[in-house]
Amino acid sequence: MSETSFLNRLQRCHRIYEQVYQDPLIPLYEIARNTRHSRNTVSKYLHEMQEQGCLLGPSLRMKPTPIYREYAYLVASLIQRRHSLP
Repeated sequence: MSETSFLNRLQRCHRIYEQVYQDPLIPLYEIARNTRHSRNTVSKYLHEMQEQGCLLGPSLRMKPTPIYREYAYLVASLIQRRHSLP
């Protein structure tokens, strides 16, 4: 890959990264519109960036609290109950 194409690719990735950084829940079509790239290009770059570890997928984390153990037990029992119902 030539240096100019590498720099262009890096610029595209950075523009996409900036969009995701500003709004982690931004839709793909909005990133495409803001960066003036096609949705397919944006999708391809996002997948590549996730594979390379530049971006992490969405995740949900809970701040630990003293009642975390009881909460985890409640969630586990609700899931178990849901799966046992016909």
